[in-house]
Amino acid sequence: MMVNATEGNFTTEMPLSSTMMDNATEGNFSTETPVSSTRMDNATKGNFTTEAPLSPTMMVNATEGNFTTEMPVSSTRMDNTTEGNFTTEAPLSPTMMVNATEGNFTTETPVSSTRMDNATEGKFTTEMPLSSTMMDNATEGNFTTEAPLSPTMMVNATEGNFTTEMPLSST
Repeated sequence: MMVNATEGNFTTEMPLSSTMMDNATEGNFSTETPVSSTRMDNATKGNFTTEAPLSPTMMVNATEGNFTTEMPVSSTRMDNTTEGNFTTEAPLSPTMMVNATEGNFTTETPVSSTRMDNATEGKFTTEMPLSSTMMDNATEGNFTTEAPLSPTMMVNATEGNFTTEMPLSST
């Protein structure tokens, strides 16, 4: 049933069933209470925004199709994204990008060895060690780093030339 509906839009101060819209206006959803994982929470104009956790199959605090949230979401969702770019203050799974902007990566938290860390415009830069399969603090395809990398990587290289403050392997 509809509760406190006006002009075919829903508005209510109490929870409704999981098959109903809660506090919706003009076909957009708005509510201060959690709803089921099959419903949108606090959405406006088809965009999602909410202060309560939703299930990992829903978007949290999204605006205009872009994602933004202050809480962690599941590894299959984007966290704190804006305009299709990723930005977040919380760790995400190793299969997600962290704190990326315009398809470039930037983050203050460690990510897995299969991801780029603190990259900008497809270039790599980071203040922490990464795995031996990643470049550390690289700029324009040249390598520069303040942390040790594996012996199979170049350290502190510039423009395809090698320069380093630490020993590398014989290979």
